[in-house]
Amino acid sequence: MKSTLWALLVLIPLSVLGQVPRESKLLPAKEWIAFQWEGSTLGNRYFDKAFMNVPFQIDSIPHRFKVQFDLGATNSMLYGNAIAPYLHAYPELATKLDTVNKPFRIQSRQNGSFKDVEVHLEKTTFRLKHLMYFEGFGVKLTSDSVSSPTIKHVGTLGASFFKNKVLVIDYPNHRLLVLDSLDSETEKRFDFSECRIDKGRVKLPFTIGAKTYWVMFDTGSSIFPLVTNKKYFKKLADGSVTDTLTVSSWGKSFPALGRKPKEPIRLGSTVLTQSKVYLMPNFNRFFKEERIIGLTGNALFLESVIAVDFKNGKFGILKE
Repeated sequence: MKSTLWALLVLIPLSVLGQVPRESKLLPAKEWIAFQWEGSTLGNRYFDKAFMNVPFQIDSIPHRFKVQFDLGATNSMLYGNAIAPYLHAYPELATKLDTVNKPFRIQSRQNGSFKDVEVHLEKTTFRLKHLMYFEGFGVKLTSDSVSSPTIKHVGTLGASFFKNKVLVIDYPNHRLLVLDSLDSETEKRFDFSECRIDKGRVKLPFTIGAKTYWVMFDTGSSIFPLVTNKKYFKKLADGSVTDTLTVSSWGKSFPALGRKPKEPIRLGSTVLTQSKVYLMPNFNRFFKEERIIGLTGNALFLESVIAVDFKNGKFGILKE
């Protein structure tokens, strides 16, 4: 993810292929927002599902961008290095940038924001009072980029974007939907569990054996169904290593060990298949601060349609 833990997981992609289900009449088709998987290579292995990107435009600027869809990031943001040439080309956007007041903190630095902007995700428009400006971050683009027709990666769509909304992710059909609420009939079609919404981050109650453990749901996470620390790795995983990946963090490489869980992992009444438990070092502090035992991401839900009710603190999986 490109958020609190992005230094590690931005390099760890996802490679589980889902089955395309029947075309659902679940929700209004015209309001769906397509997302695209971006692939990446890790060591000598290529994974076709590394990151989830969504189309993005801001105000009336006539350029198409893309941003990473990452619920591990507490705030939505534009990267300073990437958006810089567009600020020079479009002074009306630059006038909305406030770098004096810096309410957003990331990587031990305070950051400013764009104020009162319109964000367009395909045909759906959202009005934001603040859009974080991550100064000095991202790939540096030049003035030539403004005249180039290629779609530029300029930021992150984070958890704050969905405050008090219902987010639906249709993984097999590669699309998202943002609603004020679900109607009662649609809501019955999901197996909902109570979850925690903490600073926008979604915490899920995984039942493993007879106990419930809280994990953070992060769409910026990649191939790992469940990432945990040494304590819970010993408690939850069996004795045989089934996968080893070499991952990088801040220039250092280390192995990520994967094992099968001792018992099935459940969320509500749904048994989450293709489960593995991975050991990652150096996450103890983060897990303790967030009151979780680990992270989960896209890998467990690639064949599912899920709904995250940020207003009422519920996480649902569409029933068959």
